[in-house]
Amino acid sequence: QRPEWEHDGRHLLFMEKAFGDAYRLDIEAGAVTPLTTHFFHDGFDRILTLPNGDYLLTGTRDFDAKDPWKTRHRLEMFVLDRGLAKPAVPLEEWCDEGPAVSRTRMHLAWTSPGQRELYEADIVYVGGKPSLANKRLVLSYADRPMTERLETQDFRPPDERELLFSCYSGTVAEPFYFSDVCGIDLETGHITNYTGTPEVYDEPENVFPDGRYTMVESDRHGVNRKWKIDVYRLALDGSNRADRITRFDASGGPYHGSNPVVSPDGRFAAVQLGIHGMGAGQGRGLVLVDLTAWEKSLGER
Repeated sequence: QRPEWEHDGRHLLFMEKAFGDAYRLDIEAGAVTPLTTHFFHDGFDRILTLPNGDYLLTGTRDFDAKDPWKTRHRLEMFVLDRGLAKPAVPLEEWCDEGPAVSRTRMHLAWTSPGQRELYEADIVYVGGKPSLANKRLVLSYADRPMTERLETQDFRPPDERELLFSCYSGTVAEPFYFSDVCGIDLETGHITNYTGTPEVYDEPENVFPDGRYTMVESDRHGVNRKWKIDVYRLALDGSNRADRITRFDASGGPYHGSNPVVSPDGRFAAVQLGIHGMGAGQGRGLVLVDLTAWEKSLGER
């Protein structure tokens, strides 16, 4: 589950399970390499690649098998050296859900636990040890209703001036019924809502290399509040135009597509195969979508 592309476009990173180990898949050869089994740990939840070749992990140092989800929304960030000879180094910063990592600079953004604030910072190395510097508050929902939450998703290329994020809304008991795709200009603070559909679940996941589109998990094809989502390509031009990519839910079965990520050359998408009722973000397999063939199929329908 939780796929991410390495910058070479030949390898996929993924997690075996929540609070498990991270692995790297060679797409052509099919070879799988463990990345976190060389040291003891309490489990990781996500892995992303950094521009220098090291890895950013989120996980916990307080895993409790009797209550495995207690740290689900309070994950610590770590840096794993690409040489895979040392344990991951904690950054002493906690996040909720997945961070956004720059493709070109040692920079990241994340959501603080509680999903009410977004931050950004640089990753620096002092004496070979990674740490965070220049931490800055990007956006706060402290003055907004508790039924509204935030989640960082991706820096928008090519200049990465904009940070894409989810704006969730719902009830106090369940604030994640709906989601809009939003972006904040990191220089001016101006926010753009790219969907503006307050009763539809549209969660941005990964932006295309040219910055014109983003992948979204959406239930716009069916009944909302059920999280029976599939993957769409959403235009980031304010039109709210979205083209459906996966149709796992079309048969009415137990499956859905989630956590889509686009390859660095824009040719392929890796999609997590989810099962209704498993829990948000959990998966049972990865599929590869040929986006060139999919694009052609749009004109044939």
